[in-house]
Amino acid sequence: MNILPCRTYLRHCVLAAKNLSEVAYNNFLDHTFLGDRKTTIREYLATTGSGIMEEEPPESLKTRYGG
Repeated sequence: MNILPCRTYLRHCVLAAKNLSEVAYNNFLDHTFLGDRKTTIREYLATTGSGIMEEEPPESLKTRYGG
């Protein structure tokens, strides 16, 4: 059984890294791993997590995680 990241929070973290710089964004995607310690965030977003970046946060979290 895999423990996967919270989709809303992961989107928030990816957007935050992207807003820092291109270097920070790529570092976050390539050097942050899922709980399996093998799958990078970039790999996850390209496969199982595809669509996360297009999702809107739930209404109750829009002001906090609106991006």
